[in-house]
Amino acid sequence: MTTANSTTAGATGAAFSSPAKKGFTGSTIKLIAIIAMLIDHTAAVILERMMMREGYMLAMSNNDLMPAWIAGHRLLYFSYMTMRLIGRFGFPIFCFLLVEGFLHTHNRIKYALRLFLFALVSEIPFDFAFRGKWFYTGYQNVFFTLFLGLLAMCAFSFFQERLERLRGGVPGMICLIAGIVCVGGYGSLLLDDITYALIGNFLDPGLSAFQYWILCAGIYSAVTALILILISKKHGLLRAQIIGADLAILCFAAYAADLLKTDYAGMGVITIALMYALRKHPVRSMLAGCICLTLMDVSEVTAFLMLIPISKYNGQRGLSLKYVFYAFYPVHLGLLYLICRAMGL
Repeated sequence: MTTANSTTAGATGAAFSSPAKKGFTGSTIKLIAIIAMLIDHTAAVILERMMMREGYMLAMSNNDLMPAWIAGHRLLYFSYMTMRLIGRFGFPIFCFLLVEGFLHTHNRIKYALRLFLFALVSEIPFDFAFRGKWFYTGYQNVFFTLFLGLLAMCAFSFFQERLERLRGGVPGMICLIAGIVCVGGYGSLLLDDITYALIGNFLDPGLSAFQYWILCAGIYSAVTALILILISKKHGLLRAQIIGADLAILCFAAYAADLLKTDYAGMGVITIALMYALRKHPVRSMLAGCICLTLMDVSEVTAFLMLIPISKYNGQRGLSLKYVFYAFYPVHLGLLYLICRAMGL
């Protein structure tokens, strides 16, 4: 994305020789995220299985049974809910640190390969932990979401540099049109329910699903075109073309996450892109990410508490924890699954 230059001091990609500053370093923020993730996964892997053993799914299917079930399992239920809410701290921090790492890594290719490798390594313990089987295609681990977000940022940077070098031209116009078309297509899928709530009463009852999708795509494309025209008038055609390229890239990356069914899916990639767009302002970056996640699921609202440590972020890396998180992710999932086996869950 193109709203700011990459000038924020980073946490994960480079060593710093400047003296220590007050506030939280990147490693401190990463530890907060790791602890939050462990709490969240402990609830999701162990406590959720315990709840199911106690008849939680049956109670969920009958509203009349649910109050009685909660009353009989207060400690288990409220422990689970509290731990899952704490777990919402993790993902926005990982997105924030991903952007920081991208801005300061010396080798983006190695960074991407490292993420992809650990996504593959983590998938088996992830599937065991959450599905009880070694291979499950219906839900992929969060490293794949982060990987797709990183690829999107690489593409943002690449197309911005190329379009600025070419001063837009024909490639710029192609990017502009691609952005308009892609937002129309993906927006009609992403916002289908919201769109229907707004215009459903005005639609012909005989409208087919394909005709409805075309109509929605046309509406979102028209709105996008109007916004890009206004940007062009205010900031120049080149800026509008770069943003068009960014929008097309974002739609492809988000749709890929949806197809792969990664953790947080397309909204996770959009969160990363928003944070990248506001990378010059850490608090605004985190705020935008939290808003995006909360729009996806209201339970993500506790993520806003992460504005506190981000507001104290001093721009320094701190301890080198680059591989701690990579190793911790699959290892802790594997251990949680083994605990479940030992408990007969």
